[in-house]
Amino acid sequence: GFSKTNDTLKNMVNNIIMLFSKRNFGDFGGPIIILSYSFKVAQKGCRALLFFLAILSINLAVVNLLPIGVLDGGRLLFETIEFVIRRNIPEIIKIYVNIASMVLILTLTIFLSYQDLKRILVSWYLSYKS
Repeated sequence: GFSKTNDTLKNMVNNIIMLFSKRNFGDFGGPIIILSYSFKVAQKGCRALLFFLAILSINLAVVNLLPIGVLDGGRLLFETIEFVIRRNIPEIIKIYVNIASMVLILTLTIFLSYQDLKRILVSWYLSYKS
């Protein structure tokens, strides 16, 4: 279990690095693909579903620790900066960073949902056509 979790964490970190360095969203799935895959995994049985949920939880934990304003990682970043500079960051700066990061996350969610729908519809069309 621990080695599989370790491999999953390494893979997730490498994917995040690849996302920001190459801006390749091809392998990433949004909420629609996650839901679709959940149904497929659930049909394989309870053990497969629990394993999938465990991997999903690990992925969400890693994403939550990214230094993005509205996530826990963003909060940790603010706290670290305040510790280093030994004074509080003005609230207005925190608010603007949180708003900008929320817009970023919502935009990414919408974009990934669009990609998900496109992928599903193309797959459905190709299977219908043949």
